[in-house]
Amino acid sequence: MTLFMNYSNEKPLLSIIISTFNRCTLLVNNLKRMLECECEDIEFIIGDNGSTDSTWSQLKEIKSCKVCIVHNDKNLGFENFWLLSRNARGKFFLFLNDRDYIDQYGLKSLVKLISTAPNYDFISCEWRLYKKGTYNARDALNIYFSSRHPGMLIYNSSFISKNIDRDYLELLLRNSQNSVANIYIVFQILQNVHIVYVHNNSFIIQPFNREKIPKKRKEYYDVPYVSLEYRNKEFVDWVKYANDMPDQKRSNEILLAMFKDSLMTVTWEFYISMKIPGFAKRNNFENHKYDEWLINGCAFTIHSLHNCFRYKRNIKKEMLILMLKNYYQCLKNLIG
Repeated sequence: MTLFMNYSNEKPLLSIIISTFNRCTLLVNNLKRMLECECEDIEFIIGDNGSTDSTWSQLKEIKSCKVCIVHNDKNLGFENFWLLSRNARGKFFLFLNDRDYIDQYGLKSLVKLISTAPNYDFISCEWRLYKKGTYNARDALNIYFSSRHPGMLIYNSSFISKNIDRDYLELLLRNSQNSVANIYIVFQILQNVHIVYVHNNSFIIQPFNREKIPKKRKEYYDVPYVSLEYRNKEFVDWVKYANDMPDQKRSNEILLAMFKDSLMTVTWEFYISMKIPGFAKRNNFENHKYDEWLINGCAFTIHSLHNCFRYKRNIKKEMLILMLKNYYQCLKNLIG
């Protein structure tokens, strides 16, 4: 790992962390656009995640006291964001996809939000499902899982440093245990969270035309993220991991929140996504149809119940209730 810093001595309020792989032109253009913002309370940490294009050489040409650049000799996957966060000096930090950006109004609004925020463990910008305001640890579970786009969650740097061992995380990633690393991160956050805040606006601007996801891109389970197979394999790993947690009541609550979100993903989100022109092709998912959502929910629930029985997790009744509520909501959405 190579590190270049041009930092000023002043610590910012917000660190924006970007992990990038072979999107040199798009990344550099977006970064230059954000650097034009006159707000001084922001820094950018850019991680070249093993790119094979000219990303690293072009990043080194950017001279700004707001920018820190890091180079990996291999691609460590999405979790590289978390390794980069060890360089964050801001009170809060967020992750930003290398194809996305935040305009000047958004950057200034972010700083204003953070400067007036109490010591929340994280802030969610997922405005569609929750009203603006403060939420407790129990509510934080569902809020976390519904805020899956990288830029939707803004983390308290101190809270993360206390609860995530980045050296252990890097060891997992260097040994290609990305799925375990992801589960470790989520459990550490959700076991220790106390108070969160939901904001009523997203600051991220995404491109309208997105390129097809390369088939060689590393997925946790070698199947597309939107697939039923992905969710089935993921749930098994989560149940196994939960069995080693000291607080079994809390781990059950986390599992149920994860199950609820996955159930929504393979039903309603699957249906909506597969209706989007070009989505299936872009995600290497051409052999599937949108009406599979009806079977997906039942299949995922049966698979999850079997593994809860296998690993002696006493949450089967709650899972069945969640399944029925999910199908009711799906049908309500279709009719209404």
